[in-house]
Amino acid sequence: MWSLAAVLFPAVALPLLLEVADRPHLPRLAALTAWPVKLWVIALAGSVATAAGLLDWRFHRCGGRVISRAERRAEFAALALGGVLFVLLVAASLCDPRPALLLWITIVAMGVA
Repeated sequence: MWSLAAVLFPAVALPLLLEVADRPHLPRLAALTAWPVKLWVIALAGSVATAAGLLDWRFHRCGGRVISRAERRAEFAALALGGVLFVLLVAASLCDPRPALLLWITIVAMGVA
């Protein structure tokens, strides 16, 4: 069950961060027509990644392929550490007046992970 929470964490945390961030250049989440293209790309990619994670979780839970306890723990650690790292880097870039460096670090970190 913790793996499911780790899959859903970025999908829940990022919209909440965007909504509570006091940044005038960021559109409100409810104002879909004001979203820049890059935010739509992030939303689409995040939706695809979350859907893939949910399908993988369901596949393993419904007996499609049984995994060991050690593999389950390793999968949770990878999901949790990657998701937390991603959310922290994006949150830091929201607070930075010039977020380009942090966003590049985020892209590289996610590519390595």
